[in-house]
Formats: sequence, C-alpha cells, structure tokens
Amino acid sequence: MHVFHPLLRAPGRVCAAALGAALWFAPAAPAAQFGSRPQAAEQRPQPVCVRDVQLGLGEGAERVTLLLGGGRILGRQAADAPPPPGHILVDGTGLIALPAFVDAFTTRGVTTPSPTPDRDEVQDPRADVWVDMRPALRRGLNPAFRAVDTATLSAEHLDAWRAAGFGYALQSPSGELLSGRAALVSLREGALRERVVRGDVAMHASFSSTGGGYPGTLMGRIAHLRQFALDAAHFAELSRRQEAGLPGPRPPYDPDLEVAAQLASGELPLLCAAERPADLSRWLRLAEEFGWRPVALGGRELGADAERLANRGLAAVLTLAWGDEVDDPREPKKKKDAPDGRSKEEAEPELATDEVQVDADGGGDEPSPETDAAPDDAEAASASPKPYEEPFALRLEKRLEWEKRRDTAIALALRGVPFAFGTADEAPGDLLRKVRELVEAGLPEEAALEALSDGARRVLGAGGPRSLDDGSDASLALWSANPLTDKKARVEWMIVEGHLWRAPAKKESGAGNKDEEKR
Repeated sequence: MHVFHPLLRAPGRVCAAALGAALWFAPAAPAAQFGSRPQAAEQRPQPVCVRDVQLGLGEGAERVTLLLGGGRILGRQAADAPPPPGHILVDGTGLIALPAFVDAFTTRGVTTPSPTPDRDEVQDPRADVWVDMRPALRRGLNPAFRAVDTATLSAEHLDAWRAAGFGYALQSPSGELLSGRAALVSLREGALRERVVRGDVAMHASFSSTGGGYPGTLMGRIAHLRQFALDAAHFAELSRRQEAGLPGPRPPYDPDLEVAAQLASGELPLLCAAERPADLSRWLRLAEEFGWRPVALGGRELGADAERLANRGLAAVLTLAWGDEVDDPREPKKKKDAPDGRSKEEAEPELATDEVQVDADGGGDEPSPETDAAPDDAEAASASPKPYEEPFALRLEKRLEWEKRRDTAIALALRGVPFAFGTADEAPGDLLRKVRELVEAGLPEEAALEALSDGARRVLGAGGPRSLDDGSDASLALWSANPLTDKKARVEWMIVEGHLWRAPAKKESGAGNKDEEKR
C-alpha cells in the first residue's frame, strides 16, 4: 500500500526544503498533549516552567519556580513570578519537587547469555601435563558481555518506574561468576542509544554459575575466578611487553581478558553479590589479591559488617530482600473480630444466649443428639491438646533476626557507609514501600533520599552537579506528598532529562487504588 503526499511529488531538493520548513516552523506541543505516551517523534526536551513548587522536603523548604531547558535546570525564580514566554507551563501548586530516583541495580530487560565454556581446541592431556588452566575454559565467565548491547524495557516497565519516582536505572546481567557489564540508562521515552548515560558502569559478580561440571562447588568457583584473574595478569604483561617493544609472544585476541585488566586496575568496579558477611570476606580477599574495587550487592545481613565497610571505604547497593515480616511476640495479640464487624468481646455474650432457643411458654427446645454434646463428651473436648506454639524465646529470636536484616541500611547510615537501593527483579513500587518502612524504623529521611538520588549516583561512579541545583540534569518528580512517609503519595509529573511524563489519572475504584499502591 502506497501513501502519497503533495510534497513528495516535488523534485528532491524542493521536497527536502519543504519538509525541513514544515518541521522548523511546527508549533511546540502544548502542555495538555503530554500524557503517559509522549509522541515518538518528540525527542528534544522543550523549555518547561514548573511554577510555585516546594523544593525538597522539610518545613523550611522554599517554594520556587523552576526554569528548564535543553535537558538542564537553567535557574529558579520567585514562586509567584510570571512564566516566561515559550515555555510549557506545569502548575506545581501543592506539589513537592524531589530528585528523580535512581534504581542502582535491576535485572529487568537484560537476558544474560550463557558463557561458551569450550571455545578453543581441547588440549590432549596425554601429550603433556598442563600446569595451568586450559585456554578459554570459561564456564561462568562472560566479562565481555555488555548489557547496553541488548537491554530493552517495555512501556509498562517504564511507566512503573516513573510512577514510583525513578528516572534512572542500572540494567545489569546476573547469574554467573562474572556476568558482564551493567549500563546506567534514563527512563524517559526514546531509543536506547539516546537514553544511555554510561554504557559500562560496573561488572556483576557472584559465587554462582549455570551449567554442569566444573566449577560446581563454592571452592571450585573461587579457584576458577582466581585462575581467570591470573590469566588476565599474564595477558596484561604480554600486552605491556609488546607495547614496549620487548621480545616475547604477542598476546592473544581475548576481549574477556581485556575487560579483566580493567578490573585489576580498579577502573571498572565489581558489583559483588554478598548477602552474608562470609560472602563479603571472600570478595575482600580476592580484591586484595588482584586489585579489584568491590561494591557489596544485596547486603541482607551486612549490618554487622558496617564498621568493616566504613574502615575500608567501601559502598553497598541494597536490594532490601529481607523476607516476609515475622510477628513480634512482644506485641499483644489482636483478637479476631466477628463476621459482622463487632469485636470478639461484643459478640460472645449474644452468641452464648443463642445456644438454646426459648419458646413463648417458657420451655426450651429438646436437646438434639447431633448438636448438644453430653457432659462426658464436653469434658473430653476440653481436655483435647491445644495447637503447638513455639516458645517465646524462639519467636523473639526470629523477630530480632528479621529486624537485623531489615535494619541493614540503618546500620550502614550510622557508620557513614555510602549505599544505594536496587530493585533486582522486584517492582519499583515495592522498593519504595520498603524504603518507607525503613524510615518508619529509624532511617533518617535525609539518608533515605540521598540513597535514592545523589548518593546512588556516587556509588555508581556517575556523579555530577547536585540534583535540583542550577546546571544539573532536569530530572525530577513532582509528588503530591512526601513519598518517604506517606503511602498515599503519588507522582503527578515526572521530568527525566527535560522530557515530561504525566501520571495517569487516579482511579476512584478500590481495585484501582490497590493497583496504584502495588506499583
């Protein structure tokens, strides 16, 4: 099917000029046109004026008018200043402007390939005895893989992140000893090539690998990592000698070993999966031996190691996977209400009078063998064993262990350890809900906001001007209330690198409100 346009009948130069003029003089889209799906052709951020908005949290936060242009914050004016001409006007009355949050670790949109374990010709073990690892035996090792080459995000994922106030995410491979390099991307509309902030941010590492055979145990995986690091050091020495013109064999073409050299120099940090202190100890020993720069990832039980992290100047990315809440035995048990909504105390007297129906003449119903138990049966029923209940000390221990996992971020904040938050494979709304629980448990609001914004950037090595300062990226969210304390707070507008996103209208039905909270 062919589509014809009058301009397309003109000669080539006239057609191009006419199309260029049409695009040049096309009017800017008004604010009403911005919704949850901006036009695909709109790639350049438009000048925006956010009028009369509260800048940051706290009672002393000032109300200002922000001027955005070219994807940057150009300046601020008085809250009641008239908007300059040529700007899209966003009314910030009653809203709070906070920096766009950073998801410091997510596996969404990245499919980690399985490393090819035997890429070179197998050596004949009968010919000689080999003292080193056979070349290119790389099960579980895929450091040359880059998430930025294959990363994708659906429109639903983008909406879920922005609805929770997130403007950036670190998309990372996972599941292998060395899974590959993570990429920091913005969460606005547009092609991936336009949204990439940094293509190679960190290497994901863990003590796990797919496939059978060696290395199938923790000891084997650590030995496998050490052998690979030694091979990388040998590769770096061959490369140095070749560049210096010294005699010796040339280094092989091996992208994996080239990336490993960046790890050894500390140029590329290592996101190390370390849920327990024992995992952290293993990574620290490997880092000391081979010059790696580790960043603890996960950290479910690293609160006890907060002082060690602080002394070594290390950072952490917490995924807040502390598990389902354990009941606190120190709190009084809540009595279940009756089906009609009354309390148990209110319902019990009435239920007792309904056991025997009284006739008008004063006589009662005849006992029923099916419903009225004999005295012996009643005594037997009362003597039946009660359901088993764990001892108080055991229940208290389980509760305290759960609190220790939950309060890891609080322990790190007390010791001054830099940390950020990551969703892993969970929903962004769930992460924000857990951060809210941490604030309720004692994490200062300032520390929580820092870990969600500028602190996360620094942990990932993507610093810059402080958010919401003049000259910083125009990436901010306009909230209806404080999202760190109010579970009903919602994003009304999201601005990522100057690109506007309007939150869908809030649903009034109960099911719709529950869906909003889950996001």
